[in-house]
Amino acid sequence: MAGPQHHRITASLKPAHSLSNNPSFCLSTMANPLNPYAALYEHPKGPGDQRPTAIRVIQDNNVAGKWRGNVILVTGGTSGIGAATVRALHETGADVYFTARDMGKGVQLAEKVRGQSSGAGKIEAIFMCLDSLESVKAAASTLLNLSGGRLNVLINNAGRPSISGMVGSCSR
Repeated sequence: MAGPQHHRITASLKPAHSLSNNPSFCLSTMANPLNPYAALYEHPKGPGDQRPTAIRVIQDNNVAGKWRGNVILVTGGTSGIGAATVRALHETGADVYFTARDMGKGVQLAEKVRGQSSGAGKIEAIFMCLDSLESVKAAASTLLNLSGGRLNVLINNAGRPSISGMVGSCSR
């Protein structure tokens, strides 16, 4: 019986990243295929250093434009890592839906992604407030209606705010 197959992940980096100045990073193959960016995290220097962005990971793995026909849902997609994930995944060409407890922020992000992304898939915010089970059920129903009953990838990023006074701060 054959064992599991292992695939080596290789990087296709652009000169603008100037990784050649980092001797611990091998351009032709990454030292650890399960953690290909490990060397870039050894000595972080803060914003603007050589650590990869979510979009760079999509590019390095050569999936930009290759997930057409897939449906992705990112919960908590209006700020921080959720918004970066939404932007990057839209580059794959997939239809990307994301939940928002503030629909104003959701609509703004969707418009921004549409204007900046080369992805051809849909991008849409869905209202969801984790303080309400009815809201969660309605969000699931909305997703299924918009996507034709399909979901290929789910990224659970949303969290219920625990800061006093923020609970219940959902707005359509």
